[in-house]
Amino acid sequence: MQIREQGKKLQFIRSTYQPELKRSTSQLVATCSKYASALPADEAAKLQPEELEQVKAYFEKKAADQAAWRVKYAVDGLPATLAQVVQYLGDGGELKPEKAGEIWAGLAVLQKALKKAGHPRPAKPKGPPKPMPGQVGLPLES
Repeated sequence: MQIREQGKKLQFIRSTYQPELKRSTSQLVATCSKYASALPADEAAKLQPEELEQVKAYFEKKAADQAAWRVKYAVDGLPATLAQVVQYLGDGGELKPEKAGEIWAGLAVLQKALKKAGHPRPAKPKGPPKPMPGQVGLPLES
């Protein structure tokens, strides 16, 4: 069974060997929307049991790939989202107390997960050196 994406459709194609022709021929057996998460029942009835297993495995892999993509997209966009929240709060934006509690709890879990994954907190950048006791100030070089 071949599964081919053609435009907005998925095509399920059965190949059968024809001894009199000494070659295989392909036959379109079923179709569905490429956005479907399962084959409709009327189309599934046209397939043989082993073909149904292949279709089921295809949709399971497709769902797993989409879930992995969504997680990657969320992780890649998290810094920008956090910056938007900081800007919103800095501009005087309001949060409901329960939402603020959820954010604090989420940040704590995120910190633990980052540490566990081997990503330590980065060191704070050092500012200008502090003057020694009794030292007034040195002229800046220009």
